[in-house]
Amino acid sequence: VPLSARKAAGGSSEGYAPFLQLPHFSEAVVKKIARKKVRTFQDFRDMTPDERADLLTQVAGFSNGESHDVEMVLEMMPSVTID
Repeated sequence: VPLSARKAAGGSSEGYAPFLQLPHFSEAVVKKIARKKVRTFQDFRDMTPDERADLLTQVAGFSNGESHDVEMVLEMMPSVTID
């Protein structure tokens, strides 16, 4: 099965692929955060940096440095909205 065809827990239509672009992420990490109602990559991006840091350190077991790495990459990623 192609990676892009895999679905995150909870039936997300976008699957794991967007999350796997982030440092330190694996399918196991995506499953852990999905249990906390973060079902889509947009849900994850919509969180405040502090909320993401708490989620990643407390739920996914990331260190503060790993959480910071994720924030750095998120800052570099473009965000497109269509009106």
